[in-house]
Amino acid sequence: MPFYSVESWTYQATDRAGELCRESRCGAHVDTFQSWAANRAALDDVSKPKECCCLEDRYNDHLGDKVHV
Repeated sequence: MPFYSVESWTYQATDRAGELCRESRCGAHVDTFQSWAANRAALDDVSKPKECCCLEDRYNDHLGDKVHV
């Protein structure tokens, strides 16, 4: 399994991801995280979520701590 597939589960921490996006002074992807929160299955259709937002893989440890499965 590619690493990006394993990393992508961290983006399920949508609230924290939105906070990090704002804190990084970007804010452009908050709507994306909110839409994923509203429809978690939509995230499954994104093959490389870290490439479609400002967080990339810099915050995996922060996001991984907040994922509740």
